[in-house]
Amino acid sequence: MISASGLGYARTLHVDVDVPPHASSCKAYTLIPLSSKVFFDPYGTTGARLLGSVELEAPADFEPTSQSRSWWEIDEDEPVRTGNARTAVLVDAAREIPLHVRYARPTRTAHKDEPERDTVVSDALASVPALEPLAERVDDAIHAVRRVFASHIGHYADVELIEGDAVAFAVCAPGDAVERWSTAQLADLVPRSHAHLVPELSRALGAPSSVYYEKVPGWPTATVPVGDSSLLFSVASCTLVAAVLSAALLLYRVSSAAAR
Repeated sequence: MISASGLGYARTLHVDVDVPPHASSCKAYTLIPLSSKVFFDPYGTTGARLLGSVELEAPADFEPTSQSRSWWEIDEDEPVRTGNARTAVLVDAAREIPLHVRYARPTRTAHKDEPERDTVVSDALASVPALEPLAERVDDAIHAVRRVFASHIGHYADVELIEGDAVAFAVCAPGDAVERWSTAQLADLVPRSHAHLVPELSRALGAPSSVYYEKVPGWPTATVPVGDSSLLFSVASCTLVAAVLSAALLLYRVSSAAAR
């Protein structure tokens, strides 16, 4: 099963897969196709491999094209990568996969919801036996304050962390098999949206001849804060007024100093 934990834009996928009896030649993996709204953080993680390339600063639903950069960001000597921005994680031995949710574009349709509970303080209190009775009360108090602020500024959106089905699969020597798992080609392991990753997956596995797989349940989501596009005009107007007033004040001080 695939589940998730974490707060805000930092999330962790938890991989729990039971591999049925299999021959000793079989090597088991889990393949997780990620949504374009998240990216995998490989640093500090062993037993997992990124498939695909990542644009770290790209917004959610980013697709790299020749028009995806502004003119001042373009290096004429650097070819612009185009294609599909979706990635996947090939899991070997890891059980926790760190992810980062991309910043979503401002929207008017995001829902105002209760914030998630942050138990860092209460967990710290619970670790001290003398303060353990206060942990639950402190947690409730902090959550109540967060609810007050969320009722005024909360603007959230639900983000899917996985796109399609995660699969557990095994690569076996010819003649060997995994009980109760179905045979497959590598292209059967990824959803159509991630088909561009099949060649890289084949290279990572060494072009296996026998593959057996089973879908892994679990389609975790994350609730993250997003910008409110209904405030765009107000924010832009205030910024413009502040810039004009600052320029006028600077011009006034310069002219006053010159007149002395």
